[in-house]
Formats: sequence, C-alpha cells, structure tokens
Amino acid sequence: MKSIFIKYKNYLLILLTIIVVTAAFVPSSFSGKNPIQSDIKQYRGAASELIDYRNSNDEFILWTNSIFAGMPTYVIGSPGSRSIIKHLKLPKTPRIWSQLFLYVLCSFVMLITFKIRPWLALVGAIGIGFATENFIILAVGHNSKADAIGYLPLVVAGCQLLFRKKWLYGLTLLSAGFGLQIFVGHVQITYYGGIIVGLFFIYQLYAFIKEKDFSTYLKVGLLALAGVGISLGANSLGLMLIQEYSDYSIRGDSELTISIDDNSEQNKKSGLTKDYTFSYSNGWPDIAATIIPNYAGGDSDKLGLYYSDIGSTSGPKYIGATIFILMILGLVLVKGPRKWWLITTIIVTIILSMGTNHFAGINTFMYEHFPLYNKFRAPSMMMVLVQLSAGLLAILGVEKLLSDPQAAKNEFKSLKIAGISGIGILVLLTFTGTLFNDFSSNPKLDDTGKVVYDADTRYAQMVIQRQGAEATQPN
Repeated sequence: MKSIFIKYKNYLLILLTIIVVTAAFVPSSFSGKNPIQSDIKQYRGAASELIDYRNSNDEFILWTNSIFAGMPTYVIGSPGSRSIIKHLKLPKTPRIWSQLFLYVLCSFVMLITFKIRPWLALVGAIGIGFATENFIILAVGHNSKADAIGYLPLVVAGCQLLFRKKWLYGLTLLSAGFGLQIFVGHVQITYYGGIIVGLFFIYQLYAFIKEKDFSTYLKVGLLALAGVGISLGANSLGLMLIQEYSDYSIRGDSELTISIDDNSEQNKKSGLTKDYTFSYSNGWPDIAATIIPNYAGGDSDKLGLYYSDIGSTSGPKYIGATIFILMILGLVLVKGPRKWWLITTIIVTIILSMGTNHFAGINTFMYEHFPLYNKFRAPSMMMVLVQLSAGLLAILGVEKLLSDPQAAKNEFKSLKIAGISGIGILVLLTFTGTLFNDFSSNPKLDDTGKVVYDADTRYAQMVIQRQGAEATQPN
C-alpha cells in the first residue's frame, strides 16, 4: 500500500482536491438541499402515475395516460436493470455535487491523456468543468444532458489513448465513456460528440498519411469501432425502445399534409419541422457572451435582460475570459493536427449553433441531408463542444510553454501579437456600448412573418401579471 501511495500520490491528492473543490462549491447539497429544477418538476408530474403505481404495487407499468394521449413509460423511466453499465455510474449522490465532480474528473482524465502534467490538468479540468452552461442546465433540471456532457471527455480520452497505441486502456476508456453517455439517455449530446470525434479522426489521418503508417490508423479505427459496438450492445435494449417510439413521436413521419397556399401543399415529412429544429439557435451576441459575461444579457425570464436570438435562455454559455486568452496563445504554441482539429471544431460548432439566424444555407443543407440532423432541436446546445475544445487548446498551449520555454522565446513576437489581439477583443466588446449590440431582443418570426416569441414582450407580460393586472397579447 505504501508503494502504491508513493507511486500515485499526486493523483490521489488531485482526486481529493477535486472532491473538496466541488463539495465546497455546493455545500448545501450534502444537507439534502437541491435547487428547484423546473424540468424535474414537470417530469414528476408527467411520471406521477408511474411513480404512484410503483410505490403502491412494487411493479413497473409500461404505459401511462398522464402525458400526451398516453405513451410508453420506458421513455420517461427505466423498467429496471436495462444495462449492466449502470454500475459504472458513480458517484450518484448527492445529485448536484456528484454532477460537478463528474464534470471536473472526466475533464481531468481527458487532459492527462494528452500528456498534460497532472496539476496543470487539474486547473484545466476546473476551468472546463465550471463553464456556466454546466451549471445552467442543472439549475433548470436538464440532468441527463448534464450527465452526457460530463462523460464526453472520456470518449475523447479513449480515442486519444488509442492513437497513443495504449490499446487496452484506450478501448476500455472509450467503451466505458461512450457506453455511459448512451446510458444516461441524451442522444443529442452523444450525436454532437460524434462531430468532435469524427473531426479528430479526420485530422489524425493527415499525420498517418504523412508518416505512411496506414496499418496503425486502421488498427485504431477498428478498435474504436469495437468500442462503439460494445457501448451500443450494452445499451441495445434502451436504444431499440427509443427507436421504436420515435416513429410515433413528432420525430417520426407526419400523417398531416399542410396547405401552404391555394396551389401547393407541404407533404408529410420525417423528423422535426425546420422552424422547430432551429428554435433556440444562437445569435452573434450569444457567441460574444462565451467570453464576455452576460454580453447577450443573461436570464430572459427572471431578469428580462436578454438581447439575442435564442428567444428564451437561463444564462450565457460563458467559458471564461482567461480560457479565451490562453486559447489565443495556444493557437501560436500548439502545432500540428491537434490545433487544427480543435480550431475546426470551434468554427463548425459556432456555425451550426446559429441555425437559420446566420449561415442559413449551411444549416438548411445539414437539416435536409445530414443523417438524423432533423431529429434534434436547440442547436445552441452544441456550444458544449466549444467549451471543451477551447479549454483543451488553452491548456495544451500552457503545457507547451512550461515544457519548452525555448519555443515561447522563438514565438515571442507572435505570442505578443496574439495576446494583445485577444485582450483587444475583450476590451472592444466590453467598452464599445451599442457599436456591436443594440441591447434589444430579436423577435422570433414564423414563415408568414408573424411574431411567435419575443423576450421583451414576455418579460413585460410577466411583470404586469405579478402586479395583479391582466397582460394582453400584443397585436
């Protein structure tokens, strides 16, 4: 035991630090207190029949009439031990603390696989794990989304270990991480995770072509497919049930034909409508809010101070000004496929997250042609890839600076330009007032030009209702 402690002393101390830091952030979680999560309250209402019957009869019913016109209960609850992989989902309680612990620990594991020194990896993991999006989704009760985001770094880490020829470690970590991500049941985050992993493999291919080492790349690809197969197999029951039900939901084929005008009709179509798919899409102020806190205003409901295109939001997807500056420096210090992989991920994510608010041609093409893309809504959710990619690039840059000071000396002029540019962007966005932002909400319109949602109007109605008056709908 003594020799094991000496060998892994730093990692044990880091694990203890993660426990302490995350616990200190939410001490109330250990006294049985949890935030009032709006989506969880709605879930309990929808699952009330299921929960009451299970408590009274110790059995799991497979159908409920408490939501929609009736639906199978396996969509809103698990009928039991559907996957052996559930035993890897630790810790489970207290709920909020365990989620923060998962954010930081999995990010730390990912950074370690990229050969980041342990204590620097801890700092980077805290930076990635404490991005505001991770807390906002917990506040409103998007617990399965939070779990899926938490496990995403393990998937990236498993792929990285495979490319480092750590075959068993890589296969195990990829299988466990991807399996857990599927198990928690947020398919959309898993789908987006496929984007960052797919780009990772594409850019790694360049390096292997350059070295003419096709056999190793093929081996990595086959092992990665094996890991995906193991993960899918472990969750096959849940996935097949979801697929079965999706055909009868709004994500399946519509039985309706909608008249557009006197001469044309909109034929029934598989998947969500384009307007619904691209609801909750980013605007440019939302992108700026990733580095300037509340640049787009913040909470649209409680504060009524939101000025961009999403429509309704509980807060910005802020990754941190420090992470941003370090990322800018990382653009100079980090070389090779890893840099271009992360840059491409950030650019692609920003473009796709804007739906039809901006880059409408690209996003409409994705909607019409990319497999399963029309099954999901809220493209702004994709910004979790930015917080992961920006944090990784930032810490890779710091690691390069510490491990090779000479490289920093050689790149001093470029680093100075990059640093000044990064700080300049922050200052410009912070102190230029209405030059880039008019601080008014942008109404959401339907195909006919009618306003279907406006954050300013909604907040005004809420204020009027709180004062006891009747809020009328504007013409």
